[in-house]
Amino acid sequence: MKFLYLITFLAFLFIEISAHDPQRQVLITYPHDTASTYMAEAKTHIEAAGGEILHEFEYIKGFIVKATANALEAFKSATSMSGPQPTVEDNGPVEMQGQEE
Repeated sequence: MKFLYLITFLAFLFIEISAHDPQRQVLITYPHDTASTYMAEAKTHIEAAGGEILHEFEYIKGFIVKATANALEAFKSATSMSGPQPTVEDNGPVEMQGQEE
């Protein structure tokens, strides 16, 4: 019976912790001359931190990611050690001269 209470407590604790770190979509881009190896390494870091690659672009060096703030911080610290630095910005609609595109 104590085991059941422990499992229930841990389940509620996990749900509570997960609820405080919601996932968001971000656009991660790299300079156009970035090697493919850095891009592959960046995607590995995102997935290892619990993020999900939603879309990879063909004409620019970048991809859209769905991840928690903690996963994005882990990604930023892992990629800050070497190589080209990524630009990380929130993904969303783009407005040009007051009109949404």
